[in-house]
Amino acid sequence: MAEFSSTSSRSLAKYTGHYDLPTSSAVSATSGAAVDYKQRTHIVSADVLYDLNKNITIGGKYGLKMGERTTSRTTNDFYKSTLHLGVVRADFHVVKNWDAVVEGRMLFEQETDTVRYGALAAVYRHFGDNLKVGVGYNFASFSDDLTNVEADAHGVFINAVSKF
Repeated sequence: MAEFSSTSSRSLAKYTGHYDLPTSSAVSATSGAAVDYKQRTHIVSADVLYDLNKNITIGGKYGLKMGERTTSRTTNDFYKSTLHLGVVRADFHVVKNWDAVVEGRMLFEQETDTVRYGALAAVYRHFGDNLKVGVGYNFASFSDDLTNVEADAHGVFINAVSKF
């Protein structure tokens, strides 16, 4: 993970590699059914934020998940799975210690030619220079975390962000 910063823009690049073989007793958090697959993936993403002025920041994110998955944890019938994530966002400094965030999101599954769209809105409260805590609602069925693309991410969330 590398972060570069200047007075008006910030960027973050990230790589994650996974070889996921769930235990035979693992169950899905959403359905309660046994998790019966294995997967190996590479995930790369880049985030960029740009301060238009002291009250408005715009940004974007692109993520790519390239991987393979099996139909069963006991087979080696790997099939290709490629996902593209796009996010556009705007942050607004509302009053002294309060910020609002809105995002538009798109998730494209290449092999099935399937596109899902969504949005997110949140309000954050700053506590000093190094911590902000927020609450929001994800209107999409997916998050921006490509390590978990189950269709269960919609709803209320609480988030804390710190910097050092």
